[in-house]
Amino acid sequence: MKNRARVIIWAIIIVILVVVVVVAIRFRAKDDISVITNKTSYGIGDSLRVKISNNLFKQVSFSLCYPYFLERKNGSWDVYDYIDCKKFNGSDYKINPLRSKSFELVLPSVPEGIHRLRIPICIGCKDGENFKADMIFYSNEFEIGS
Repeated sequence: MKNRARVIIWAIIIVILVVVVVVAIRFRAKDDISVITNKTSYGIGDSLRVKISNNLFKQVSFSLCYPYFLERKNGSWDVYDYIDCKKFNGSDYKINPLRSKSFELVLPSVPEGIHRLRIPICIGCKDGENFKADMIFYSNEFEIGS
């Protein structure tokens, strides 16, 4: 009789733990992509670190040519001109579901002001496929000064 009671208690504990883990994962996952820079103010030529968190339940990919675009706030958001990609624009940079990656980039010589990163992503793209943007996400705003 005591063994049966122990088995039932352990089964209840395991079920409760599974429910807690599932609920915690669902609340952690905001069902989006978060893009956060390491600072809110940079100088021209500074290194900017950005952390991209994939809170989706699917793998996401980024462009091999342009994994991000720099935008400047000028009333509306203006994207800096980028030259056309001369190589294969695959979607081989990936972040698995519920994972994060950090990247570092050197800020180019651009006018001072408020900026952000625009991150186009492809959901479920396969290696060797041309990149196609399914969704676009934006970083927090940051200032570039002298």
